[in-house]
Amino acid sequence: MAVPTKLINKDTVIFREGAKGDAAYLIKSGKVEITKTVDGKKLLLETLGPGSLFGEMALITQQDRSASAITLEPTEILILDLDGFTSLLNQAPKILSILIRSLVTRLRKTVDQVSAQVSDNPFLSVAVILDLLAKSQGGGAAAGGGGEKGGAGGKDGGVVAKSVTFPFRDVLTRIREALSLTGADVENILKKMAGVRQIVITAPSKTTDRMLTITDIANFLENVRGIAKEMDSSVTQGFKQEQELIDISTFSQLVGTKSDNVYKKIAAKEVPENIFFFRRSEAIGWATEKGKDFFEKTSRRAKKIEELEGINDVIFVDNTTLRQILGQTDVINLCKVIKHAEEDAQKKIYANLSDRMAQMVKEQMGQVEDADEIEVAEIEENIIGQIKAMKKASAGGAAPAPVA
Repeated sequence: MAVPTKLINKDTVIFREGAKGDAAYLIKSGKVEITKTVDGKKLLLETLGPGSLFGEMALITQQDRSASAITLEPTEILILDLDGFTSLLNQAPKILSILIRSLVTRLRKTVDQVSAQVSDNPFLSVAVILDLLAKSQGGGAAAGGGGEKGGAGGKDGGVVAKSVTFPFRDVLTRIREALSLTGADVENILKKMAGVRQIVITAPSKTTDRMLTITDIANFLENVRGIAKEMDSSVTQGFKQEQELIDISTFSQLVGTKSDNVYKKIAAKEVPENIFFFRRSEAIGWATEKGKDFFEKTSRRAKKIEELEGINDVIFVDNTTLRQILGQTDVINLCKVIKHAEEDAQKKIYANLSDRMAQMVKEQMGQVEDADEIEVAEIEENIIGQIKAMKKASAGGAAPAPVA
């Protein structure tokens, strides 16, 4: 059976959540993002690459799309329509066909269950996800989890786990993706859960990651619900307020861009200040640990030669080029720009002057009158222009033009 292929541009919606499912797709090249909207929030479910199949749930269950699919880059896909997909499924052994349909239906019910049970109380919502993770173990103990005969839900003397243990980091990631909470939010809630003895968080050794154990699977969710009702209203309200805060990583996912792009917009002051907030205790604690000097020192993104603008950008110029240009620059002009340069740029300039020229600059520095901004800008433009011309000529294999 010939399967049609299609090349799709970046940022193209292949299908939207709620739409009728009429095809399944196999990625031949490129990347596709699968997202779901819960309470008006876009949640990233997974990012798929070459060899991944998606969209098949709607064909098997004959229901509307449960998520949306969007290309992250130019993507080539193979398209299986309903007839073609059904034909392939029917060609499989009967037991395999039944198993596939059963697994997809069960997965669909689990997704619906998560959406239905998540509440406005993040404490309880996290418990729901933990409960689903525990039950997904199928009654068996995970790595590190203990098992007991005749436990809750046991049958015919079977072994059913009373407790189950997960890698803490994995749990953190799954809850973040399901509830669109920040890592700090989730960790805070999990610590509170440990404080009321519903879970145990341990670090087996200094070289291994933390582990999270649900100690009583059968009664876990019921116990947490009871605790949530008894929680002081101010605590619950605090959780609700914190839920409104999202970190930059989550914000980036929601608007469909990379975190680096958001940081650039913030640095360029193109984002309004009143939409960014810090959690007081965590922010002050972190800042105190870093110390004042941390904020005084600014790190810069490396610039390409064509992006150089002023004398402070000489820190991005290689020493060989800078040494040659500075050696041909008038000493008085050097004094004027050095006076206006930042400390790290001054150090870079002095480090690339010959001993004789550095001495001359230091002798003249006190005698040179401060230049106005226009004059300094002209000197800077001349120096940066010479650097760009030299690098361009070097890249083209030609000898650089003589310096005026």
